[in-house]
Amino acid sequence: MRRLGNQLHCIKHEDPAHGWLGVKIELVKLSGAKISPYSYQRGKTAYLEEDSDAPAFIRAIEAKGFKVFVESRHTNKRSSIRSYATFSQDPSQQFFDDHFVFCHIG
Repeated sequence: MRRLGNQLHCIKHEDPAHGWLGVKIELVKLSGAKISPYSYQRGKTAYLEEDSDAPAFIRAIEAKGFKVFVESRHTNKRSSIRSYATFSQDPSQQFFDDHFVFCHIG
């Protein structure tokens, strides 16, 4: 995602079954859009699911004066986005997800 003034150039990541719009978490917060647990996050980037979260974000951020441009990138393989942490609008959860790794033994 690139930001040029009030223009946001975002990438929509698609695999054979679904798609996600990659945007900075700070912009999701600025937009005020309510994001479902069907979206993901990694580091400072949110991956907003294409059916409701991405359109909700675009409507909300454009209402704040931004113009969103979307470029699609498709893979025929299963996207690694599916393995990222579930999006959380709770900042303490984001810190936890960004700084701790869980190991499952068994």
